[in-house]
Amino acid sequence: MFSTILLAIDSAQLYLVTSCEELKQAWHALKNHLEREILANKLLLKKKCFRSELKEGTSVDQHHLKHKKDITDKLAAIGAPISQEDQVVTLLGSLPRGLTTLFTAIEAGTDCVSLDYVNEHTKK
Repeated sequence: MFSTILLAIDSAQLYLVTSCEELKQAWHALKNHLEREILANKLLLKKKCFRSELKEGTSVDQHHLKHKKDITDKLAAIGAPISQEDQVVTLLGSLPRGLTTLFTAIEAGTDCVSLDYVNEHTKK
């Protein structure tokens, strides 16, 4: 079984298990390492999600919307989904101040602002 783990892991990660004498030790070494990588990835993606901004003078196009969706999809895939409400807030927060009339129109247009609603109205 130990040899199966050695064959299955990437050669760049072999250093994690070379000093292990038992299968359980190897498993814990890999698990701890990968959990740290996932946490680091989660933090990086959340930072990108909450800090990305559209530059002034740039149109809100499919590229910006797709970029935001790609980040939230990756977060969901690693078990850290961003709520629909937070996605709306970060998308609106990523738009430049010059689009404040868009914010007002979106906020006044409905009682419940969904991500689909915001995406549809930012394309116009």
